[in-house]
Amino acid sequence: MELKVIKSGKKVNLSAHQVSWHSRHSHAPSFIVVRDRSLHIRVFSPADAVELRMVGMDQVQPLGDFAEPYDWESFWALTAPLKQV
Repeated sequence: MELKVIKSGKKVNLSAHQVSWHSRHSHAPSFIVVRDRSLHIRVFSPADAVELRMVGMDQVQPLGDFAEPYDWESFWALTAPLKQV
């Protein structure tokens, strides 16, 4: 899981290596977690890495969207669900 802070605009500042890794592992249980200047947290699928870098968050549907006060129980249920035995 990666946490990126947006510094300019809505494009996510992912490196070429990060985009490549997320594109290759889009089937894996990984996520791109982005926090903007207002401390709003959005969780994206790794398959969205290219679009996040090229066009920004406004054009990509997040898997989860969290504003303060954060619902950490929902955040962890999304990003690290407990397996049913």
